[in-house]
Amino acid sequence: MLKTILITTILFTGLLIPPISAQVENYDPCGLDDVICPGEAPRANYKVVEATVYAYTSREKETDSTPFITANGTKVREGGVANNCLPFGTKVEILFKTYEVNDRMNSRYGCNVFDVWHSDLVEARKWGKKLTQVLVEERLRQEVLF
Repeated sequence: MLKTILITTILFTGLLIPPISAQVENYDPCGLDDVICPGEAPRANYKVVEATVYAYTSREKETDSTPFITANGTKVREGGVANNCLPFGTKVEILFKTYEVNDRMNSRYGCNVFDVWHSDLVEARKWGKKLTQVLVEERLRQEVLF
């Protein structure tokens, strides 16, 4: 019993494991191949747009009568994003994460508005509203509507 208490105390006080801040302090996502960081030129096949990005969940008050089905007919999923102008399947990068356009929003929203799907209302509310740059994939022989 004393051995279990001692091990638990050591683990939870951080005596054996460095604190999380020390583990992530030197983390630099800009060193990764698929991350565009401030000041870097975007990939050749992406266009940078200024956009407003919201978050939504599958509650009927935020969607329509089929809250778990996207506008392209698939089930909602992590990595899905709504936009009214881009073709379904277009890849966008928002705050270092890649999303795929698979849904639409109310028609009052324009081309520079995105809505990221979240499975959890608390997480969606934490996301809130962000004004940020979005990298939009430019497909061959297809004009992006920005």
